[in-house]
Amino acid sequence: MKIIEYFPAVLVLLLLSSCATETEDCICTDEFRVITVLIINETGSPVEGLQTTVRDEKGKSYNPEEGTLYAGYYSIMTDKYVTDFTTDSKKIYFTASSDSMNVNGEYFINTDRCRCHINKISGPDTLVIK
Repeated sequence: MKIIEYFPAVLVLLLLSSCATETEDCICTDEFRVITVLIINETGSPVEGLQTTVRDEKGKSYNPEEGTLYAGYYSIMTDKYVTDFTTDSKKIYFTASSDSMNVNGEYFINTDRCRCHINKISGPDTLVIK
């Protein structure tokens, strides 16, 4: 009989303990992240004025920035597209070309769990165009 008396109390205790989940608050900074690549020629000089394309593995196109940021630096991805990413890395294909030269790079990018900023997981910092 005593087991039956305590059963409702034990049941309530089990239900309350299973509902105890922590919610983590997210605080994003005002920082705006840009992932870049330096493109140089075979002599090591920065190359400007290239046309770029950025696509993911499903073919979606991105337009992080037009043209060069600094001499020879090009945008691969920015926080502008942070909502397109998760904590799982996503493959991004970068291509830069002119009339007679081209270069390709492959990058893996993800975001933090709060989706505040993008992160480069892997990919080259410098590409040599030929």
